[in-house]
Amino acid sequence: MDGERAQQYARIAGMLYLVSIAAGGIGEPYISQTLPIANDLGAVAHRAAVLIGPFRASFRAYLIEACSELTLDTNQEGWASYDLA
Repeated sequence: MDGERAQQYARIAGMLYLVSIAAGGIGEPYISQTLPIANDLGAVAHRAAVLIGPFRASFRAYLIEACSELTLDTNQEGWASYDLA
């Protein structure tokens, strides 16, 4: 692998890490701090129905994070197997 191609892979991986960090920073804290109500499943369902817009946005952010991490994980072995010397 030439240096230019290795640099391209490094840029893609860096971009995916940034997307994962940003999306995870938006999606996961919102869900974990806004929706749960201890021992009251009906209240959680009601809160999710009332806050459907923010709930959907945070769920989308979580899915984007998961896709970014999946891409990084599946390609990590492939990227590491190249001889960069």
